[in-house]
Amino acid sequence: YLSDRLSTLLLGHVKRCLPQLRARVSHMKGIQEGIISDLGRPIVKKGPAILELINQFSADFSGLINGNSTNINTSEISGGAKLFYIFQDTFGKALEEFDPMTGLTLSDVRHSVRNSMGTRP
Repeated sequence: YLSDRLSTLLLGHVKRCLPQLRARVSHMKGIQEGIISDLGRPIVKKGPAILELINQFSADFSGLINGNSTNINTSEISGGAKLFYIFQDTFGKALEEFDPMTGLTLSDVRHSVRNSMGTRP
């Protein structure tokens, strides 16, 4: 008797909850399908797609370095101008302040040059 009664109660509960559950799953499925459709078509051949992305990145980066980018920053130096600034002002000044002969004698330099020549005259 108990198993029949529990089965009946369970079946009644499932019948009551199933329409709400179906509606909820359908709603969530619709939302996810909308998100998937917004992402675009599926990529079948991954090699050409990756190559296209790399080419686009390379073109965008080249445009940024050459100053041809459509997204020009007006609040600070960027792209090729930033590289030029770093090499001319920062790196250039550091090289001018650097003395390569610090701690070396003329004899040290002469020995290094001769040792680097090996057996060649």
